[in-house]
Amino acid sequence: MFSSLEMVEHLGLKITRDLYEKVWEGEIEASGNVYETLEQIFCQFNIGRKPEGYKGHSLSVSDIIQLDDKSYYCDSFGFEEIEL
Repeated sequence: MFSSLEMVEHLGLKITRDLYEKVWEGEIEASGNVYETLEQIFCQFNIGRKPEGYKGHSLSVSDIIQLDDKSYYCDSFGFEEIEL
C-alpha cells in the first residue's frame, strides 16, 4: 500500500497479518537498541547485499519487520511498533 501509518489510521484501515507475505526469515548481525537494529536492517535490505533466499523488494513504507515477538511498521520516517 506504501502509505504512512498516519494515513492508514486516518483512513480507518487495520493492518493485519494476512495483508502481508513473508519474504524472508533468518538472522542478521545488528547491534544497539531496537530502533538502531531496525535502521541497520533497513540499510542492509536497501543498499547492502541481501541475504540468500530473500524474495522481496527493497524495504519501503508500509513494510513490516518482525523482531522476536514484536512487529514494526516501516513508516515515512523511522519505524513504529504495531500489533499484528
